[in-house]
Amino acid sequence: MIRCVGLFVTSLVIASSAASAKAAGDARHHAIVERHGGWMARDANPNHAWMYVASGTESIIAIYDLEHRFGPHKIGEITQGLTNPSGLAVDAKGALYATNYDNGNAGGGVSIYPPGATSPSLTLSQGLSVPLDVAVDDIGNVWVVNRGSAPSIVVYPPGQTTPSQVITSSLIQVPTQIIFDSAQDVYFGDNLMGVSEIPAGSSVPVSLNLQKLTATSGIALDPTNGDLFVSTDGPQKILVYPAGQTQPSRTLKLSATACFLANGVIRNREFVFVPDCGSTGNIWVFNSNKNSPLETWNLPAAGGACCIAFKPAGVP
Repeated sequence: MIRCVGLFVTSLVIASSAASAKAAGDARHHAIVERHGGWMARDANPNHAWMYVASGTESIIAIYDLEHRFGPHKIGEITQGLTNPSGLAVDAKGALYATNYDNGNAGGGVSIYPPGATSPSLTLSQGLSVPLDVAVDDIGNVWVVNRGSAPSIVVYPPGQTTPSQVITSSLIQVPTQIIFDSAQDVYFGDNLMGVSEIPAGSSVPVSLNLQKLTATSGIALDPTNGDLFVSTDGPQKILVYPAGQTQPSRTLKLSATACFLANGVIRNREFVFVPDCGSTGNIWVFNSNKNSPLETWNLPAAGGACCIAFKPAGVP
């Protein structure tokens, strides 16, 4: 009898603990949904890796959870503060940056969204004519690739709308994508001039003299070995350059024109993500050390997948 009472009490304790744990989990989930303004799908997890996908023709950014139990899963979208977004970036604190290319018309800007927000908290426009892409360094400076009659790279201090510097060079003619490496060196592609680097602490671009490039579009860096991935038109392909080398060591196989590239880690595996420049919304997923795509995801925003940004797991 005593044993039965003990089991009964134990079962009550277990049931009570389970109920408490469920209540705590529900409370955390509701807090997350509330913190993200209610836009996020209830089964999304902000601790997962996400992907932001900008439309090729519409003013919309779709958001996907890449670690959902049933595969990539749309968890929300952003429509406010956008005019034909092109380049996207996510900083170390989870803020989203979106350049508004505005179909190449002068007057575009960069909209900045705090983690989970659907309305921008700040817009950068001073010194910009046709912003195409954006990247953020480790102290929060915002670097914007700017096209137009006077192509440049415009740099804004954290939280400021007035540029601290405007970088011009003969290597900046038709600039495309801009990224940072772990040492905070800047790399940018240019349709005409290939790929150049601005060493950390400098404002002077230096050509990498990469061979076999035509019409450079997207670039990405593998942080594990320094491989540089460069998408190029005519023919449609991505060339891979080992660190410090000017000749490609391999070529990634594509069936359509690639736009801007992104890379990131999902469950301890490094991937390179390649959006189709057309209207399909397809994104090819490559293991960083393989030449053929592992998967093809269809993650459309309205009008296709022009450009993408990867949010690492654990970033808000």
